[in-house]
Amino acid sequence: MPIASTEIQPGAVAYFDVATLLASSGVKCTAAPGVLRNGPFLCVEIKGDKSLWLQIIGSAGKEKDRFEIEASARSGGSDNWRQRPQFLHDPRHPVIAPSAAVIAATAGELPMPVGRPAIDSTLLPDILAEIRKVRGASL
Repeated sequence: MPIASTEIQPGAVAYFDVATLLASSGVKCTAAPGVLRNGPFLCVEIKGDKSLWLQIIGSAGKEKDRFEIEASARSGGSDNWRQRPQFLHDPRHPVIAPSAAVIAATAGELPMPVGRPAIDSTLLPDILAEIRKVRGASL
């Protein structure tokens, strides 16, 4: 079930089909082809009809320096989302997309019996600071 336009909020997590997302009109992303993969993305910021998203992955990376989303800050979604390690993939390459593209990219989402996955909004200033630190795109 795709994300509803009212669910596109900072802190929300949505599962994107990356090919659908990147093929949509108005989407901006500086990641090289093949870097992003299907899976969870975190909405970090909204301005008008556009939102900024970062990919979430389950590995700290080779350097073990990825921003970790602590389990205590996660809610909703699956047991995997709430219990397994979760990290921001690369804050240098956020995806900026209009709501229509986000909705289209989430058309294949499975139903979420305990609600849409999300993070505690108190983490968002730290995540935005991480994006600024590495000179990632912003809205």
